Amino acid sequence: MIPTDDTTPRPSRPPAIPAAGTVATGLDHNPGRVPDPGSGRARAVALVVLVVFFGVTFILQQLASSGPERPSNESAVITPPGNDPDVWVAKLAVKFSNLGMFKDQGSPAPGAAMMPQIDAAARTPIDRFRAAIIAAEVIGAEEGLARLDRLAESLGQGPLASIESPTEPGPDQAEVDTPLPPTLAADMATLEAVYRGTADSLTVEQQDGLVARHGWFGRLALTHGLDNADPRRDPLVSGGGTLLAVSIVLGAGFFLLLVAGLVLCIVVIVRIISGKMTRRFTPPAIGGSVYLETAAVFVVAFVVFKVMLGLLGSAIGTATGPMGAVVLSAQWVLLLAALWPLVRGVGFTSMRRAMGWRADRGVWREVWAGVVGYIAGIPVLVGAVVTALVMVLLWSAIRQALGGDPSPPPTNPVIDVIAGADPWVLVAFVVLATLWAPIVEETIFRGCLYRHMRSRTGPIIAGVLSAAVFGGMHGYAGPLLLPVTALGFVFAMMREWRGSLIAPVTAHLIHNAAVATILVTFVTLLRD
Repeated sequence: MIPTDDTTPRPSRPPAIPAAGTVATGLDHNPGRVPDPGSGRARAVALVVLVVFFGVTFILQQLASSGPERPSNESAVITPPGNDPDVWVAKLAVKFSNLGMFKDQGSPAPGAAMMPQIDAAARTPIDRFRAAIIAAEVIGAEEGLARLDRLAESLGQGPLASIESPTEPGPDQAEVDTPLPPTLAADMATLEAVYRGTADSLTVEQQDGLVARHGWFGRLALTHGLDNADPRRDPLVSGGGTLLAVSIVLGAGFFLLLVAGLVLCIVVIVRIISGKMTRRFTPPAIGGSVYLETAAVFVVAFVVFKVMLGLLGSAIGTATGPMGAVVLSAQWVLLLAALWPLVRGVGFTSMRRAMGWRADRGVWREVWAGVVGYIAGIPVLVGAVVTALVMVLLWSAIRQALGGDPSPPPTNPVIDVIAGADPWVLVAFVVLATLWAPIVEETIFRGCLYRHMRSRTGPIIAGVLSAAVFGGMHGYAGPLLLPVTALGFVFAMMREWRGSLIAPVTAHLIHNAAVATILVTFVTLLRD
């Protein structure tokens, strides 16, 4: 249970949060403030350690999140697609197009309206080959054949029928700049047979090769023309009704939350500008180092843990079942880093209160503040998501304009874990997301790092800097770190507003639980 400390003396009227354009040093707001324990030398060492190991963590996370490049048209090796958003859109298009309400009434397949998005994501010949499979499903076999013809011509092969052998280059293939790889030529010939109604002539090797190289897309293509109730096709095309209902409910709920968030966000801004928004966080005086040291210890421990986990994975492979859950749950040991102030001689009660594990106005009041604060922060999160997506699109366009290969789709480590997890690992992951992350990350980044930064600068700068470190510690690629950083800033402002960590912990829990629930739901419904 979190102590409430209701007997702690409180000022009659806490000072107002400075306006967004001001920088309050906090040097003379409260003459009674004292610095945290520690020394200038320890502070310098902790700062260097934090910067160095944060840089190492950021590089490791970016390398891990970059993922493999998509195979180009020159590649002879074609691998099945992963769980990226483009594959999700393709699966949704197929499942929506096979809804009975559309097929029985002769209405246009809703998946056809999603083809422009699928085509925009088709950056390589292999992507366009897979897009032809989706077009054949949602528009018709003739459209699939027409797309294959255009793909063959774009690779210097002429019409599809001019490809003489699915496994050997054509007579003029060596003279073109972008030769058609033999494996893709074989798959195009296999697909042509399916869409022309001669699939019975395909060998087992041809069918297995299509599936081995294209995964779900290959299995879908080979079931083209079969009844939807056929056990080979049913898992690939069914479930559209459930997905549609879930999408409508989530869309409506998010719209209502966004409207409520905009209203609350405007109210907060008005109250800040008018000076009516009170803050209950009292920053320490300049000096001290123990809470900066705590953040540095955590980052070092995080790097060591990641390295050890990588070595363990290399030695035993991917752990599954109870062992996989144990390996994943080992991350709880990092909670010990938050106890570093005890090692430095700080009493437990003083440490707890300094970090923000207090509820002077009652626990449930702080929990409610976390709910309200999270809703008010939704517009900030949405703005960061939109900005990140625009940055991804611009970078991809610039890369292609300069003659580079198309950018691979951004990977999401959370989706990868959920999609490939067994029940044991999935439970451990959800517990980490909804308990470990809110408790440990808020203690380190808002309880310790933000507190130390606030001794030297105002809430805006301290919030941005601590949020940048918080975001950079996550395994998202490039611009996708922006939404996480925006959330970190919102949590920091909640810490400033309430003084307590309970509100940002609550908001962090709500966000992670909502994201995990949505992802688990969609991954389950889209799993074939």
